[in-house]
Amino acid sequence: MERRKFLKKYGISTAGLLSAPALFAKTTPKTVTPNKTASTKSKPVVVCTWNFENASAKAWEVLQSGASVLDAVEEGVKVEEADVTNETVGMGGRPDRDGNVTLDACIMDKDGNCGSVVN
Repeated sequence: MERRKFLKKYGISTAGLLSAPALFAKTTPKTVTPNKTASTKSKPVVVCTWNFENASAKAWEVLQSGASVLDAVEEGVKVEEADVTNETVGMGGRPDRDGNVTLDACIMDKDGNCGSVVN
């Protein structure tokens, strides 16, 4: 099955299943009162889906230099994509079902600005 057909067929039904409990819940919303002792300034955190310590370290380095979160994510991802020993993503990634190594990536900021690349 093609990826687009799969996503079209199963993506909508999965979204429906995940949102069903919220739609049919009969609870009343709770009022949240802010904690006056907590700091309102948030601290940055770097999180990776997988154990990519080099990517996390690079992203943290970029954040510490005062750059934007978007720049930190981009620089961290570039580390793993350039690593030929990493068989999950980037230049060292395994081929798809047709035997081609394809590269793709996308990124979006908090304002909805986005970009992508495909090879």
